[in-house]
Amino acid sequence: QSVAGWLGLGWCLKRLDRLSEAISAVTKGLIACPDEPILSYNLSCYYSLAGNVTEAVTFLTRAIASDDRFRSLTTAERDFDPIRDDPRFVALIEEEV
Repeated sequence: QSVAGWLGLGWCLKRLDRLSEAISAVTKGLIACPDEPILSYNLSCYYSLAGNVTEAVTFLTRAIASDDRFRSLTTAERDFDPIRDDPRFVALIEEEV
């Protein structure tokens, strides 16, 4: 399975304001490629944009657990702006490993 293909499909759907379809596409990608943290990270971004803090934090936690570099990406990632002040998000990105 192509991680780039799933990411590209999700990104295109997001740009077309078809966020629920983007979430569905990246979820399918994550099922096909469960060991790819970039898919969890992108899914977290999309859930953030959808206002679903619980799922956003869940998938961001999964991405960071696989690769802590994803934590530093959250600072500049505008997709997290809708949840940036939520205590669950703040606790996750400030957590020391």
